Amino acid sequence: MERYELPEGWEWKRLGDKAVLIDIQPGFACGKKDVIDGIPHLRMNNISKDGLLNMSLVRRIPKDKAEKSGKWLEPGDVIFNNTNSTELVGKTCISLGWKERCTFSNHLTRLRCNPSVLTSGWLYVCLRELWLSGYFAANCVEFVGQSAFNVNKLKELEIPIPPQPEQRRIVKRIEELTRRAEESRKLRTANLEDISRLLPSAMETCFQDDDGWLEKPLNELCVMKTGKTPPTSHPEYFNGDIPFVCPADVGERLLISDAQRRLSIKAIEDRKATVFEKGAVLLVCIGSTVGKVGLAARRLCTNQQITGLIFDDSVLPEYAAWFLTQQRETIRNAAAGGGVPIINQNGVGQLSIRFTEDKAEQRRIVEYLNGLQSKAEELKQLQSETEAELAAFTPALLAKAFRGEL
Repeated sequence: MERYELPEGWEWKRLGDKAVLIDIQPGFACGKKDVIDGIPHLRMNNISKDGLLNMSLVRRIPKDKAEKSGKWLEPGDVIFNNTNSTELVGKTCISLGWKERCTFSNHLTRLRCNPSVLTSGWLYVCLRELWLSGYFAANCVEFVGQSAFNVNKLKELEIPIPPQPEQRRIVKRIEELTRRAEESRKLRTANLEDISRLLPSAMETCFQDDDGWLEKPLNELCVMKTGKTPPTSHPEYFNGDIPFVCPADVGERLLISDAQRRLSIKAIEDRKATVFEKGAVLLVCIGSTVGKVGLAARRLCTNQQITGLIFDDSVLPEYAAWFLTQQRETIRNAAAGGGVPIINQNGVGQLSIRFTEDKAEQRRIVEYLNGLQSKAEELKQLQSETEAELAAFTPALLAKAFRGEL
């Protein structure tokens, strides 16, 4: 850790100093790892990236091997992951005790604090800050398939140590602020899950049977055209300004205005591409995403896995797109084929749409569903921002703590 000026009463001390740690002990290897009624032998996977002890998978070794090693974990021991992939070397947790006494592998190092000088919580916070800042990744030794930060280098590591009351106060404050940030993240996640469930439910309600509504097959309501791919041997047909939509471009968002690939105007002029104007409903008809629906927000082309539907004046394209989105499972079930699901134009034409002749009501349904989708996207963006903020929050919080600013 890089030295800097410490607050009054703090000191820099080496971990190898007996006044700091009374024990730095690497674990031991054992080939037998799934012994019935054996002793728990903690490994790399038992330390999560969140800095918690993860006991979802526990390997067990022979009792005599564990007893012979004499290497046991006690509540309050800090467990350091000395060997792992480069980015995971240095992840750390505190042993809080388990229902059984545990040993630990040679990929872990046990750190036992001198209770009169150093608290386990403060040591954990110091090591976690170093891991989050990339210190161990930058200073470990890389081997084939794994990296290591050995016990001798760990002993030479210096950490800032404040008086014990200050250690406890800062650790408690860190835990409190981290808990609040985590609660915020969970709340946004719950909100996102709620609205994700709300949209399918809302579609089902909007399109349920209603007296006076009509139900007609698609072949009576629209013209259908299947896309196609220009010959790839003609590079002049590609890399133009016209979006070339493939199934991968049909996502959760209904409107499609761009694509990963583009075609040139020459592909259209030579009739090597199928053009769809704004308002065409795009239905994936071949492949694993059969039944996904999009709506052309501009002039574009599609490949042969997508069928474009151009509706007459009786149905708003946006309404048809939402209705077909709600019917995705029905469309998938209508698809034939073994390894590659497919629904041909005849099959598409037999799919039906239920609608009211009242265009204003169709528009109201579209606006309502668009609003829900926008809200879901807003929450997803907020959730993404929250995750980024939380990732940046912990290192910044720890850095402030070590400078006595918390």
